[in-house]
Amino acid sequence: METETMETTEIKSEPQVCIIKVVFPAETDESAMVVKKKITEATANMPGVQINFNLIAGRVPTPG
Repeated sequence: METETMETTEIKSEPQVCIIKVVFPAETDESAMVVKKKITEATANMPGVQINFNLIAGRVPTPG
């Protein structure tokens, strides 16, 4: 009696990356820093997190 053995090949996929862009009106630099601090705290336990924080003059763009 023959027994078949099947070799399985594990396919490793690339890790996924999540990018979130948040645009909001900031009344002051300090109010924007409060939001940045909350995002930093929320992601503190995630290895490899990168936070790009920018304050720019201008209006919040409308979606569309």
